[in-house]
Parts: sequence; C-alpha cells; structure tokens
Amino acid sequence: MITLPAVVNHSNATQVREDGLKALRGHTTAEEIIIDASNLKEFDSSIFALLVAWKRVTSNLVVKAAPEKVKVLSRVYGVMDLFKFRDA
Repeated sequence: MITLPAVVNHSNATQVREDGLKALRGHTTAEEIIIDASNLKEFDSSIFALLVAWKRVTSNLVVKAAPEKVKVLSRVYGVMDLFKFRDA
C-alpha cells in the first residue's frame, strides 16, 4: 500500500512520485496496489501526473478513499478510466 501525504502539489510531487515508484518495485503487474488517499487534503493537477507514472509501472492500481474533488477532476482531465476508485 502507498499512502499519499496530506498535500500533493508542484513543490513535492516529484518526491512523492519517486517514493511511490520505490514502493512499487518488486510488485507484479497482476498484483492489486492500493493507493490510500484518505490523508489527502490539498492537491493540484500534479496528483494525476504521479498517479499516471505509477500506473505505467503497475496496471492494477486502486485509489482508496480519494476526496470527491479528485474523482471530479479525473473526469474533467479525462483520466477517470485509468484508475479504480474505492470509497474505503
């Protein structure tokens, strides 16, 4: 499981992405990987850049407890179909 911090924006997205990529090493593409977004309170579009980067490594990404705004913006940006969202 990868847990997102409370803030993901332009200033820390690269580090969060790299931390996630390190966590993904060793996982198979068939293995379901949970991204826990329950801590996420403040974010910008950088959140989608890092999620897409992680999706390139594993096709079975599940975003758990994402704020509603993340889901809405994923529809607006046209990336909703890339991710599986679970409420909890």
